[in-house]
Amino acid sequence: MLNPAQEMAEPSEHEIILQTITDVVGQKGAAGIQRKYDVIFTENGIAFAVVASGLKMAAQSAAVGGFGALGGAAAGSSVKSGAQKIREQFRDLSVKDILKLNEKSFYVSYSDINQITVKKGLLGVGKMNLELIDGKFQCQYSKNQLEKVKAVASKKLAARMKE
Repeated sequence: MLNPAQEMAEPSEHEIILQTITDVVGQKGAAGIQRKYDVIFTENGIAFAVVASGLKMAAQSAAVGGFGALGGAAAGSSVKSGAQKIREQFRDLSVKDILKLNEKSFYVSYSDINQITVKKGLLGVGKMNLELIDGKFQCQYSKNQLEKVKAVASKKLAARMKE
């Protein structure tokens, strides 16, 4: 967590977007709440825009556990349609304004990233782990987005990438 003396980084008003990875499930720290993000790589940092809250993610997990695959599918489609509605709000907004839409969204400047790992995880999903000045952030995304994430991460964070 940030201590009060540290100031949260913010994107510039006219931040240029390099790549967006959608439907990323991530959490801060080992005990953090999972949320669904759109991860926006910019010229100066990475924006994590919440598209589904931790409560919706928990409800989806509970539906899978309590009602099997059918319940999970119903809850999953609810999360997807909600995320799509949120993404529609992103249209024509700056990165800074996108982050203002949800208080749990955040931005990390590249200089605040000590180390980044991008790799294929179990079942072929993509995984990105960030070691930040104020803790760790872990996320996973679909396997078809792995090469996009590797490309933009190596372009902006080559010196901090770990295999």
